[in-house]
Amino acid sequence: MAGCKCVTCKCGDRLIYTVALNQNLIQIGEFPLHSGGTSYFKLECDKFTQSDWDALAIMAARRWKFSAVYGIPTGGMRLAKAMEKYATFNAKDPMIIVDDVLTSGGSMDQAKAKFPYLDESDKIIGFVAIARGPTLPWVVPFFQVAEGWE
Repeated sequence: MAGCKCVTCKCGDRLIYTVALNQNLIQIGEFPLHSGGTSYFKLECDKFTQSDWDALAIMAARRWKFSAVYGIPTGGMRLAKAMEKYATFNAKDPMIIVDDVLTSGGSMDQAKAKFPYLDESDKIIGFVAIARGPTLPWVVPFFQVAEGWE
């Protein structure tokens, strides 16, 4: 195409990478992280549409039964709202804690600490839209940034 400004990443996944850049989902700069660190890129989940959050909620509901959902303020609130309709309210099912982006896992651990009566591994699930790297053992990301990008 004439005037195409497409960028191809090293893996050649041109379509996904181009769409992400055109939507400003991936931003380059200097960004403070909730964990206290700094990153040269930001994954902008505020650009996700309600349909994106609804799709993630459906994927989670297909994978797990969960009694209730807790969204970490403020990033996890839109995902939690999308997932509420799939809660079983059955005390035998685990609770699910959700967030948009996981960096160090500190926010997820703080949220988990609010529910000490659910401390058994089968009573609590963590789910994030994107993990910026390795996750906590009890947290499952939908997307995960490969090692070496920090």
